Amino acid sequence: MKNRIITGILFGTLWLLTLCLGSLTIFWSVVIIICAIGLYEFFTISLDKQELLYRPLAILIGLLPLIAAYKGQQFSMQASFVLALFLAALLTIITYKNGGNYFLLMAKICAGLSLVGLTAAHLVLLMALSRGMNWLILLTLIIAASDTSAYCVGCAFGRHKLCPRISPGKTIEGFIGGLSGATIVTLLCGPLLFSDISQYRLTILALVLSCLGVIGDLSESVFKRSHNVKDSGTILPGHGGILDRVDSILLAGPALYYIVRFGII
Repeated sequence: MKNRIITGILFGTLWLLTLCLGSLTIFWSVVIIICAIGLYEFFTISLDKQELLYRPLAILIGLLPLIAAYKGQQFSMQASFVLALFLAALLTIITYKNGGNYFLLMAKICAGLSLVGLTAAHLVLLMALSRGMNWLILLTLIIAASDTSAYCVGCAFGRHKLCPRISPGKTIEGFIGGLSGATIVTLLCGPLLFSDISQYRLTILALVLSCLGVIGDLSESVFKRSHNVKDSGTILPGHGGILDRVDSILLAGPALYYIVRFGII
């Protein structure tokens, strides 16, 4: 628990500091590093011993949408995603040999590309929007409050399992606690970041993003359970790997980008 708290505080502080600097280039560089580590963890788990030979190329393919998102251009990011899909297929064709399931290799590369590279690219696109820094700060606070509240309430009062076959530790009580934590932090910090947006709208947004964060967390749990691993890595003491820490924000981030981009809120 001590290591978990210390690591969480340090990682969260560095992340918020990166946001508060307000530099798109610095933020893009930090996300590139985080995404590269996340892809390394993803392909280390998913690729078998023979396929690990292609891990460096798979990581590079997975980073293409994020690299193209440097200036916050959505079209460039989307075009690079299509290019990455083409390269994944081309890699499979070039390396194909009889006797192996090479379609599965292509599926693994495309999964890492979509679940890590593409989602992370949307964080850069969000940062490039008007008041993007504020949106990312709010997103970070919502996800952090949701995760922390869900953990504390679940440990103290959890009785009914949320998804026992996927994540036995998650409870319905913890889920409700997470929603409550996300709502409280939004009511406290929302007006400071967005004085022109009603508390009602921000609260609804917090509930949506909190739910998406839970889905992102459960999705990674499905991935890990499918490969019989507990954590995605060991780089963060008390938390596991990078993917264990950013799984919630990777799914909620793209949703927030399109909500803001198309003026839903």
